[in-house]
Amino acid sequence: FEITTSTVSDNGATVDATVTMDSKRYDVRFALDKAGIRDVFFDDRTLVSGPEQALTVGYVATTPQVNGIDVDLAAVSAPAGASDSTTKVLPVLPGIYTFTAPLGTAYLTFGENQTVTVLPGQQDAQALVSFASTWTPQAENDALAQVSARIASCMNSDQFHPRDCPTTLEMTEPTYAVTGISRSWRMQPVLDFVSNSDSGQGTYVSVAGGNMHITYQWRWSETDTWRPDWVTRTDVFGSATLVPVTVGADGSLQLDFGDF
Repeated sequence: FEITTSTVSDNGATVDATVTMDSKRYDVRFALDKAGIRDVFFDDRTLVSGPEQALTVGYVATTPQVNGIDVDLAAVSAPAGASDSTTKVLPVLPGIYTFTAPLGTAYLTFGENQTVTVLPGQQDAQALVSFASTWTPQAENDALAQVSARIASCMNSDQFHPRDCPTTLEMTEPTYAVTGISRSWRMQPVLDFVSNSDSGQGTYVSVAGGNMHITYQWRWSETDTWRPDWVTRTDVFGSATLVPVTVGADGSLQLDFGDF
């Protein structure tokens, strides 16, 4: 800003100035009203109008700083995950504003800082500033690892319905005695991490397919000799068995194995 002229009256004042941004000069005017006395002898002034512009914001509630200054924008922020129709418009002076990205975690990140230039004289609100959380690579790796570990643990079970995977890796219980159940993969299932699905299912690990080979021994009565046999199951997890993924209140990764 550079002050060019000022005019003072009994109850008010106007101040003309120029604003230089990106090597361009803009003429602006501030209007002030008298607001009491300061330091005994001097009129105090309050700003009543100026080169006020508009800045559109979405979710900025946890933004810690703007231009390096600590701020609390919770009261003027749109809700997290809000649509464009719920954004808010903030009055600002012309300038360059850098919003510091909210602090992320091991599993969620809000990306990089966002900078917007607000030019004088524009009628419409300036570019949108908004932060949305996305999953980190560690979240994907840890989620896939947890699902893989759960499947591996269930594959080691010698039960008809493995603990923690009673539905997907079950063996149909026959009418005769069975022992020595052992599972192995002829074709491994395919695991995929799907984040913030547009289908409304949120974030999940998809487990699909898988051909399982089960060996065991069987007999009709206690006097019979155990006989070896085997059975196969194809497409164990179907087209997709979903394991929803969320972050708990303590910041840990939470997986819902309810469909396993």
